[in-house]
Amino acid sequence: MDTPAAHTLSIENQQYLLWATKVSLKSQLFSTLGAPDQDFILVTAVSWDKSEFGKDDLEEICYEYEQTDDVWCRSFLSLVLLLQPPKTKCATSGKRILKINNLKAKLPAGPLAIQISTGQVLKVAKLQSDTHAAFASSIIPNQKAKAAFTEFSRSESVQIPLPSRLYYPKREDKPLHGVRIAVKDTIALKGLRTSFGSAPWLETYPPELASAPCVQKLIDAGAVIVGQTKTTEFAEGLNPSDWIHTSCPFNPRGDGQQKTSSSSTGSASASAAYEWLDVSLGTDTGGSIRHPAGVNGLYGQRPSHGRIDLTGVLGATDLFNTVGIFARDVELFSKVGGFLVEGKPMPRPLPSQRRYNLLYPTRASHMTNPIYHGQYRWFPHPEVDQSHWSEAEKQLEQTVARMEKLLDCKRIPFNINELWRATPVLGQPRSLDEATGEIYQVITTSSAIHTGIDDFIAKYKSEHDGEEPLISEIVKQRLDYGRSVQAGQVAKAVEAMEAFREWTLNTLFGSYDQNATTIMVFPQTCGLPDYRNDVPVRGETFNSTFSIYALGYLVGCPDYTLPVAETPYTSKVTGQTEHLPVTLSLVGRPGTDLELFDVVDYLHQNGALSDVLAGPRVFQN
Repeated sequence: MDTPAAHTLSIENQQYLLWATKVSLKSQLFSTLGAPDQDFILVTAVSWDKSEFGKDDLEEICYEYEQTDDVWCRSFLSLVLLLQPPKTKCATSGKRILKINNLKAKLPAGPLAIQISTGQVLKVAKLQSDTHAAFASSIIPNQKAKAAFTEFSRSESVQIPLPSRLYYPKREDKPLHGVRIAVKDTIALKGLRTSFGSAPWLETYPPELASAPCVQKLIDAGAVIVGQTKTTEFAEGLNPSDWIHTSCPFNPRGDGQQKTSSSSTGSASASAAYEWLDVSLGTDTGGSIRHPAGVNGLYGQRPSHGRIDLTGVLGATDLFNTVGIFARDVELFSKVGGFLVEGKPMPRPLPSQRRYNLLYPTRASHMTNPIYHGQYRWFPHPEVDQSHWSEAEKQLEQTVARMEKLLDCKRIPFNINELWRATPVLGQPRSLDEATGEIYQVITTSSAIHTGIDDFIAKYKSEHDGEEPLISEIVKQRLDYGRSVQAGQVAKAVEAMEAFREWTLNTLFGSYDQNATTIMVFPQTCGLPDYRNDVPVRGETFNSTFSIYALGYLVGCPDYTLPVAETPYTSKVTGQTEHLPVTLSLVGRPGTDLELFDVVDYLHQNGALSDVLAGPRVFQN
């Protein structure tokens, strides 16, 4: 750590980190306040502009601090610094209150510490343990370089320094002031190394010279970055059994032994597990935000493709990749997610003043088993008796029915496979699986090879006497496939992608009221147990069937994951009844990101959506 002014201190059996500000007070003011062996005195700073300050005022402020901050505690009342303008008259009594001219000192309100021997004022951060192994590293602001960070800890037992929320009062020029954000370890943060989920990669490349613009935008708006979250190797879709460089994060939901999904694994785990974290940043190429949000019971945002500057963001291909967020709080989800894509608040008509087409994809009429061919992501066909519906599907139905009522529209059931066959695209197979199934694997694997992975391998070998970097077997297989892809295959995949995109925009989204906003919903997760220790039997390296996630990566649609319910199951780990999330996906035309946030906000305001909890349960028991 290159911050020698940082110290750790135990307060009420909790570890705190202290680091110096640029402010020093006269040391003789504090020489008689501490015990002989005491290095620091704990201080509560209070902004005050009234004419009097008394015991009742202090108690009222203490109550406010306890309600709004998870760092301050009453141990910081060893001394009260009353921050006031120079001409304010204060009727105070007691030896433990010190009046400070804050026009000169410019100290923040909240918990502070003062080094008794020097009078140096220090800010404080509570150190929180990463109990779910979600973080790759924890960080603190670099005291020497502007807008840069210093790695505080990178290990399997990371502690996360959380600065007091009281340091960040509301500011009109800082709409995200004080919002705590964790960042996926594929996104550049100035002064830190980016691991890309690979220990050899971390070893090979130097610290970043600049933060990725998408993160810097949030920092400039006042966001507080607290750490880097783990990702799978090269942000690939991997199971916990495939991890070889570090341990896979834990999903806190249910019995705590469910898969977290990938590749934004750490970001989802952290947001689901830790009440002290507001938002986490992830990336989504083929579903890496949407599915982790689903199984971890979170609000998840994949923005319209092209809305986010991907400079400083690692991934297989910028053709599909984008950056989005996870959150538990609906208001924060819309605020931070909207700011990420727009950069400023935009006045928009209320959902109640719009008309909507609500697309409702269903399974074929003969399918009653929701697991058939991965089709649990479709709704049951309207002709299937509800006695065949799963409990999760019944819960999803309640949400869709409320959406119909609140948005004053009727769902439009359709089967996407039948619609594709009925409206053929010239030159494309009549089977949707055949038309789209190989696009993702061809483009992502060949792009990964030609845009950095082989360069990394060559660089590593040159620095290690020809030794190969450690890469997991499944990732090796995918990279070998990417090396075998020919230019003609890529051209064919791009042609198929463009055909599917045009069909989606013109047929799927374009066949209904064009003066209305067209949105689509589909089941994201249905509360099905998927234990982290279960090793899948892989018949093939890739899934070559149509994926509903293709609306995001092939068409560029915004796709938001919404937690709507929980479903019970009997855990084979605890033997008890546990609960897992049931989530819905909300998809719109490319460019309708803010309209989707409006819908989410409107549903929340009218009780159709709720904020979610951190921990085993998504909603209150």
